[in-house]
Amino acid sequence: MKYIRKFFQSVLEVVFRILAKLVLAKYKPTVVAVTGNVGKTTTKDVIATMLASQMNVRATIRSQNSDLTTPLSIFGREVHSKERNPLVRPSIGRDFVSYF
Repeated sequence: MKYIRKFFQSVLEVVFRILAKLVLAKYKPTVVAVTGNVGKTTTKDVIATMLASQMNVRATIRSQNSDLTTPLSIFGREVHSKERNPLVRPSIGRDFVSYF
């Protein structure tokens, strides 16, 4: 059972990665990536909050940035969690901005 679950998770990751690339190619959003050892989630949230007043902004929820959750952010779908990020907007448009 463990191997079957891992297999389907791998298949989902590949499918999501392909679909996410197609969405990014179609809409050509501005993508801002925050890297480093400390403070990435806080920095991402501050940048997203500042830009949200001027354009549609999409950001990952909390620090979820796995092979499954990052494409979901691109698709505008939320990952089931107790905390809801008000910056995630379901519309994809010209001013779509994604943060990973």
